[in-house]
Amino acid sequence: MRGRVGEQPICKRQLYFFPRRCALRRHRGVRKEATAPLPGCYPDTMSEKFEGGCLCGAVRFVAAGKPKGVFWCHCQSCRRHSGAPVSVFVCFEREAYTVTKGEITKFKSSPRTTRGFCRSCGSTLTCESAQLPTETHFHVGTFDDVAQLEPSKHFFRNEQLPWLHLGD
Repeated sequence: MRGRVGEQPICKRQLYFFPRRCALRRHRGVRKEATAPLPGCYPDTMSEKFEGGCLCGAVRFVAAGKPKGVFWCHCQSCRRHSGAPVSVFVCFEREAYTVTKGEITKFKSSPRTTRGFCRSCGSTLTCESAQLPTETHFHVGTFDDVAQLEPSKHFFRNEQLPWLHLGD
């Protein structure tokens, strides 16, 4: 559907109009017709395919549909698993993703948590919890296009490192 005067242009896969307010708050007010979307411009609703994998390429996966959420995790277990001061996860229903190449190797990091990684390169890939049996949490850096996966909430904020200052 073409944008008309007085209506908000829309971002669609087949028809590209720059949105007045894209998901990343870029390109605000742009009303030109285009042959392709501006880089980093996505629809407000994330309902696409999200492809990703490990560092060496031995494991590849695709997640379909809208993520249940994108969040920061400050827990000590995630810090130890990732080697980073905080982790960012993208949550999908377990049925929403498929491993398309290789295999995600899993280990129980605690009685209720299973972590996934690449057996070849050791890349951190997933986290699954017995408390959330229908979900798989992917580390955001494993996806090919992470720009649209902006975290919106924090978990275990009480375990956040005192020297880590985030701009939110």
